[in-house]
Amino acid sequence: MDLKVFVAEARLANRDPGPQSNALAKRLRAENPETIIDLYEQASQRASALFKHWAGRPEPKALFDAHFVPETGNPQEFDPTGPPYLNFRPERVDMSYESWLLGWCFHQVLVGNDPPPADFHFVAHPERPAIFDFFEGMAGNGLKYAFQDAYERSTETPWPLAPREADRKFISYLEQLEHAPHIVQLYRATAREVEMDMNSSPEWRQWWLSGPLRLLEFSIAESRSLCPGALAMHTGDTPTSTRIRKSGLTVTGTIFPNRDRILETEERDIRQLVAEDMTLLLRKVHQKYRFTRELPEAK
Repeated sequence: MDLKVFVAEARLANRDPGPQSNALAKRLRAENPETIIDLYEQASQRASALFKHWAGRPEPKALFDAHFVPETGNPQEFDPTGPPYLNFRPERVDMSYESWLLGWCFHQVLVGNDPPPADFHFVAHPERPAIFDFFEGMAGNGLKYAFQDAYERSTETPWPLAPREADRKFISYLEQLEHAPHIVQLYRATAREVEMDMNSSPEWRQWWLSGPLRLLEFSIAESRSLCPGALAMHTGDTPTSTRIRKSGLTVTGTIFPNRDRILETEERDIRQLVAEDMTLLLRKVHQKYRFTRELPEAK
């Protein structure tokens, strides 16, 4: 399929980043896997050609330097300015100028602005603020993953053009913030710390690569039910339980710890409790999806 025909049919221009990426993924899922890969390679080749043209100009670099502020500090470093028990620095996001500019070129190709007019981008213009170009560079990197997502949902196999070893993370904690006793907040913050340790562990990464999945997203139930039917932590003698569901190559899990047990646990023992509860979820994923390496011990 010719890329220009696909771009015209997808109509991705003038959309916010979220709906834009969703529309691209939906349109791609209507194609067969071979066409998805072919379209990605066509878009990548054209974006690379645009990159060579724009990389030598000073305007894109000036815009990037003016607006990109990289995160600093160790993501597990204690941040005294943070709220109680949730005061670890956020995970650092690293993006080079070259990656951002290539993302911008990829975005221009997919919205049909190819070639982009030189006097309309990265400079002050009465019809278009230059900051739009900065956001398009960030969004363009996300559009690349729409091809991967569409392929993996269609085939139930990993994207073949990039090794899974290069994935930034394989486990992601979907953290919720709620008004709860400080020990419950500490439990949640510790889950974030354990997640970061696993993503940086060679042992855990090798275990993950022995299975068929792309990502494990997990959350922890609310400490109490705030509305009818809401899923909350257990109480009384009910032990920790977990639920998982699969969409494409992503598994989403929920941990339902025992709130009373958390409240009775000393702060020094919270990490051990979190590790035990997370192990229940990880063991369920390990068994259901037939990982070939032995499950490491969560600590």
